[in-house]
Amino acid sequence: MKPVDSLAFTAALMACVGQPAAQGVPINLRMGGWDTVMTTTVNGKTQVSKLKTCVTKEDLESLRTFEKDEDCKYTWTSRTASRITGTTRCTVEGKTREGEIDVQIAGTESYQMTGGMKISGKVDGAVRFEMKSRWASASCKGYDD
Repeated sequence: MKPVDSLAFTAALMACVGQPAAQGVPINLRMGGWDTVMTTTVNGKTQVSKLKTCVTKEDLESLRTFEKDEDCKYTWTSRTASRITGTTRCTVEGKTREGEIDVQIAGTESYQMTGGMKISGKVDGAVRFEMKSRWASASCKGYDD
């Protein structure tokens, strides 16, 4: 497994959760541009990346803000206004990745996401990640959505 491929996958995974267990519980984050520092460790090798994302009201209501990888199925196990937890299972290029995700919301302008996955298939391994996100702009101009 190439480290870059794993990091690209992890970047797509980072903000994921789906099918919320407690729909209707509002996630109180500001809309607009968000800056994220992501630390990823794949089989003992660590890399730090910076991401820019756009958060809309619709993204928060549907949890799309935390759901970026179409190759994965996400299941919420818990959702409150300040914390979201879930599990994920992905199949990419013959490899299966299963793991957990924990999002902690520290106010309207910051959240932290942590998690890990076991990889099985052609090459076994493990991925751990930590994302620290801060609100940066009321506008999404220059930010991915």
